[in-house]
Amino acid sequence: MKMYITMCGCQQKFTKKGEEYGMPATVFCSTENFFGSGVFEEAARLSRDEAVEAIMQQVLMLNPNAEEKKIAKFIFG
Repeated sequence: MKMYITMCGCQQKFTKKGEEYGMPATVFCSTENFFGSGVFEEAARLSRDEAVEAIMQQVLMLNPNAEEKKIAKFIFG
């Protein structure tokens, strides 16, 4: 099994007085911990074509002006 990580938040450093300092740091966690295992079980039931279509629809929902060629590049690399 492969291990995938995702950004799951940020963390700020504090002085002993409780004051923030420095830039916040990104916190990473495994995708299973962030999304839960149910998401991956559901994804495993999708065919390749269904998964591609779902990703394309999500991209178009977030960016209606996205070009199909660039979406395909995003999905397939």
